[in-house]
Amino acid sequence: MKKPFLSVVIPNYNHGAYLENCLHSVLHEAVDDMEIFIIDDASTDNSLEILEKIAKKSSFITLIRNQSNKGVNASLNSVLHQIRGEYFFGLAADDFILPGFFKRALSLLKAHPHVALCCSDFAYFYKSDKSQIEVKSLIQTNEPYLILSPEKTLQLFKDTNFWIPGHTSIVRTQYLRKYGGFREKIKSASDFYLVHKIALTYPIVYIPEGLSAMRVLSSSYSAQCSANRVVRREKSQNLLNLILSDPCKKKFQQSTVLGWAIKDLFPFILFLPKYWGFLPPFFIKITKRRLRIG
Repeated sequence: MKKPFLSVVIPNYNHGAYLENCLHSVLHEAVDDMEIFIIDDASTDNSLEILEKIAKKSSFITLIRNQSNKGVNASLNSVLHQIRGEYFFGLAADDFILPGFFKRALSLLKAHPHVALCCSDFAYFYKSDKSQIEVKSLIQTNEPYLILSPEKTLQLFKDTNFWIPGHTSIVRTQYLRKYGGFREKIKSASDFYLVHKIALTYPIVYIPEGLSAMRVLSSSYSAQCSANRVVRREKSQNLLNLILSDPCKKKFQQSTVLGWAIKDLFPFILFLPKYWGFLPPFFIKITKRRLRIG
């Protein structure tokens, strides 16, 4: 059997209301060398009924039913040993992709085999109104795409508002496995950590268009993690702890992509010297002066 170029993995928990839009967007863009894994995480709504109906019509869809609720990261990790694609794309069941996404991204990845990741602009919409998609441009350019070295990516992180939206990222599978998959300790930041670590280590390709849209929903995994202050701080602290032992630590510290995590831990971070490397230099000077250190 021919090895697929792309593995699409869609975890779902009680998103029956959005599943058809999500899956139809993927199936409409389906390419020959592609496989789809859908993981239902013990949903209690009508998700399974919808999924079973759609899966029967497509030979390249594998439907997995969790007997108990495992959570997003555990569900994603459970299929990492099964997927065969050279590249991986994870899609939330309440999101959807826009026309041309796979065609554009896969053609670039095939044309530039040294690239480890393809991402695009941050596209999002609110609740059910997918006709009102908003797109935030991450890099101002007239080029159809940009190949970015790790050094160029770091410079962009430092000098601009560029970051890598996980819901737009198609990642080389071998690096996903190499870096430990999706880590439960950092919860909804697991894909954030992976895509930024890969981008700071290997060349990536960026497409200046909105090609994958995220639904802003209060019941989403990321929204629930953000809504709880204790969970949010724990997630941010675990992320910084993970990066402290990472070979990319200095690059992460030099970039500005961790500003949200620093904000979550402020002002407590000022009294925890091991995290000062993540602070801007002027903060460190002020903090040392206030605490009379050094």
